[in-house]
Amino acid sequence: MPSILSKVLMPDWSVPYNCYEVGHTWTPSCTEAALELGNNLSQGLSKKFDSNGVKQSLQSIVRSSLFLSFNGFSVILLFCITRRLMGKFYYSMCAYTPAFIGSLLAIMIERPSRRPALAIYVANIASETIFRIFIARGYMKPVQHGEVFLFTVTMSVLLYIIKKNGFGSDPVSLALKFIVGREETKSCHSAHQQLLPIHPKDNSKSNLLRKLIDKFNSMFPKHESCPHRHRSCLTYISSAFLRSFFMGWFGKSVVKTLSKPRLLLLRPNKISDNFLNSDHLYFGLFLASFTAIYKGVNCSLRFASNQSHDWHSFIAALFAGPTMFLSPNTSITLYLMWKCIESLYCIGVKKGYIRFVMPTVHLVYALSTAQLFYSAVLEPKHMKPSYMKFLDRMTAHRLHLLNRMVLDVFGTDASAGYESFLPDFHLQYTTKRFQESLFD
Repeated sequence: MPSILSKVLMPDWSVPYNCYEVGHTWTPSCTEAALELGNNLSQGLSKKFDSNGVKQSLQSIVRSSLFLSFNGFSVILLFCITRRLMGKFYYSMCAYTPAFIGSLLAIMIERPSRRPALAIYVANIASETIFRIFIARGYMKPVQHGEVFLFTVTMSVLLYIIKKNGFGSDPVSLALKFIVGREETKSCHSAHQQLLPIHPKDNSKSNLLRKLIDKFNSMFPKHESCPHRHRSCLTYISSAFLRSFFMGWFGKSVVKTLSKPRLLLLRPNKISDNFLNSDHLYFGLFLASFTAIYKGVNCSLRFASNQSHDWHSFIAALFAGPTMFLSPNTSITLYLMWKCIESLYCIGVKKGYIRFVMPTVHLVYALSTAQLFYSAVLEPKHMKPSYMKFLDRMTAHRLHLLNRMVLDVFGTDASAGYESFLPDFHLQYTTKRFQESLFD
């Protein structure tokens, strides 16, 4: 048994220093460090809710704050406990184990309705991080335009599920309803009902406009099973293209502009640069092309089969998916993939194909958070830069205070991207071995 444990712990990959010398270098007290990090995370979440969470109830804010605070508190506390139990920091235990156990306990505090969304969010970032690590270590080779292929398959399955079962109330479903529209999920059994004219108000201008629109629509065909009432297929597709382009281009430009308020105040002329940014234009073109092709293929298939079928959405998304070449985005693709996996899992449980296991969501969250904690501490170069900035902000820049020069012994480039930093230690709380390493 000791020999097996020795192999698992990988004794050659260890550091003999204590948690103050390696981790919470800003204070020698483990409890104080854990409470401080928990408080920082709670404050970060409170600021987030103050800015965009007006509709949230006080109870849900308190519960989410408590969940995040406990997550940070427990991870640091278990980080210290693991060191005391083991006598040193082992590579295989110093990051994954405390983060996994702490996150598994913390997720129990969060509202059950929010747990799946949190699990998908961290799984999305963790899977992207693991992919980068595998590429760097040579375990995998990058597939050219792989995110486009994955996006195409994912959207085909996801939109087929939505066509068959309707939109849900989750963020992904709401976003797709806003982008693609709800028309393609409605079953149109009564062609007569759809073709009934809408009588405008008794207004000469309104009547003239209606006559012009009706004249234009009469010039192009529309199948009786098409869900777009009183509009030709061409009008339906064209309006979807223009609406999606404006929504994608304008929305991304506004978000980018508002994300840098200081720059906006100091250099207001930069606003026009954001709206003329080619990335934003291509993103709008991607959304517009996807929506137009998706709806166009659906209309064509209704003409070809003389009725509407659920599988039309699958084929239409296969044709529309490659439009992501215009604006490739790995994060969006992975998030949709995890949402698709969740949807398939729920359908499998509902139909009895898969046995429901209660802790599945909890395990996904804990494993994903453990991976992110490990990467942030030992392999930060493989983390998404924007997420590292988010973690750094949420922890009040405590990631910069880790003694990364000591962690470099594991050969994972723990100090990559960080400035050289020697903490101001209180020597009475440091080990003799650490003091000797400082003054050698």
